[in-house]
Amino acid sequence: MKVLILILVAVSIAAFWLGNRAAPPADNTPITQSESSGEVTVTATYQGDQIEVALDTHSVDLSNFDFGKSISPAPTSVQATTDSPHHRRAILKFNRLNLPFTLVISNLANIPQRKLVFERG
Repeated sequence: MKVLILILVAVSIAAFWLGNRAAPPADNTPITQSESSGEVTVTATYQGDQIEVALDTHSVDLSNFDFGKSISPAPTSVQATTDSPHHRRAILKFNRLNLPFTLVISNLANIPQRKLVFERG
C-alpha cells in the first residue's frame, strides 16, 4: 500500500511540474541574408511574418523595381521606407512564413534570379 501511495505522489508531482512549465519562448531573433550580383546588393532581414528588403547600388537606377511583383513568395503588403533611385527599402508582410524558406528576387539589374535562404542554424 505504501508503494502505491508513493507512486501516486510521484506521478502527481510529475504531472504538476510538467503542466506548469512555461513554454519556451519563440525564437524571434532576426535573420539577415545578403547577396551581391552585378551592381546591386540585396540585404533582407526576416523577423516573424515580415521581411525588410534593402537594395543598394551606386550605378543602377532602381526606380522601376516592383517589390510586390518581383519577389517570391509574394508579399501580402509592401511598405516602401526608402525610395531613392540607388537605395530602396521596403517592409514586406506575409500571411505566414515558416522556416526554412527561400526568398527569390527576380529580374533585378539584369540578374534573372537571386535566392536568399532563411533558416535557423
